[in-house]
Amino acid sequence: MSNAGWCCSDDDGNGLWHNHQYSADRWIEAVASISERYKSNPLVIGNDLRNEIRFDKKNNLSATWGDGNVKTDWKLAATRAGNEVLKRVPDSLIFVEGLSYANDMSMIKDSPLKLDLPNRLVYSFHLYSW
Repeated sequence: MSNAGWCCSDDDGNGLWHNHQYSADRWIEAVASISERYKSNPLVIGNDLRNEIRFDKKNNLSATWGDGNVKTDWKLAATRAGNEVLKRVPDSLIFVEGLSYANDMSMIKDSPLKLDLPNRLVYSFHLYSW
């Protein structure tokens, strides 16, 4: 979450990787900096770029995958962030969750994410009983 609080809901204003208080560029810098900070720690192999991308009711934004809209395209944002991390920490694994609270990975089959360095991407999903 960009704003401190309990994760996660549609109306917390943190459904995407950016909001009115935290730009996408600030998010990328934060993720890359954290990765760089721990690059010499052998217990840290990578990090998840963002937890539970979801509809942002507060800002009326719905995450998309591969449509090129810089405000909503999670594939585009994750590619930018992942490549920035890999510039700084080339051995890092880049974990990318799906859409809809990481429950939806269907779009990856037809439109997989590709990073500048091969064999660094790990897809992550959540499966909730509800």
